[in-house]
Amino acid sequence: MQTYHLFISHSWNYSDAHDNLVRLLGAQALGAYYRELALKGHF
Repeated sequence: MQTYHLFISHSWNYSDAHDNLVRLLGAQALGAYYRELALKGHF
């Protein structure tokens, strides 16, 4: 299986879209492994 590294910006204009994508990745609906690398409290 191929490993991909994605950068997902925390865009204030599209926060709902960001949250939905993070939720989708977190649910492993696509067989993906997701890990949040943002520093909490810094965005």
